[in-house]
Amino acid sequence: MGRGKHEHCWKHVTEVENGRKWICNYCNDKFSGGASRIQAHLGLNGKGGGIRRCSNYHEGVHNNPPPEAVINRVVYSTHDQGK
Repeated sequence: MGRGKHEHCWKHVTEVENGRKWICNYCNDKFSGGASRIQAHLGLNGKGGGIRRCSNYHEGVHNNPPPEAVINRVVYSTHDQGK
């Protein structure tokens, strides 16, 4: 069906070998796999993905992470309870 919601990942890599493999634009290493492996390589999905993490890509330095890669957390203080 195509790339759809993970299209943003592909701007960080260069496709080679008829799209079966890709080269990271930051470390120039070659890998195979799709968007989830690109996200894992760049550390955008919080998972290992069975792939070595890119040593040259750092969030916020090259590009801001895509919105779905950002995890919003609400922190509740115990001091606010019981008021």
